[in-house]
Amino acid sequence: RRALLAHPRLVPLFIARPGGPNAIRLGEAALACLVRGGLSGRDAVEAMRALLVYTLGSAAVEVPRATDPDSQERLDRATKVIEHLPAEQFPTTRSLAPFLASHPGDAEFEAGLRWLLAGIERDARR
Repeated sequence: RRALLAHPRLVPLFIARPGGPNAIRLGEAALACLVRGGLSGRDAVEAMRALLVYTLGSAAVEVPRATDPDSQERLDRATKVIEHLPAEQFPTTRSLAPFLASHPGDAEFEAGLRWLLAGIERDARR
């Protein structure tokens, strides 16, 4: 994720061209960790895919915001759009406007990763 954020042009390339030697090495390392953690077979592969999709998706959402020259303007615009939604149709969305408009970052990624890993760990114990 850090490499993708540091090199934003890699995000679409990584998504479009999986399977190179480095991707295979990364997959091997991830699968080995998941197997050591108690997963096997299809469960290990599905967990690796979930982690990969989460990481890539997270980077893909972050890159445009991180490279925006005027990120505060983007935040203000997003907040205004959400706050002007009809209250009767979108009460929850409107009440969460400051959070929805905020730029995701390390803390949000790590929180989501903890939730994802907790679910994987719970399934591995079954």
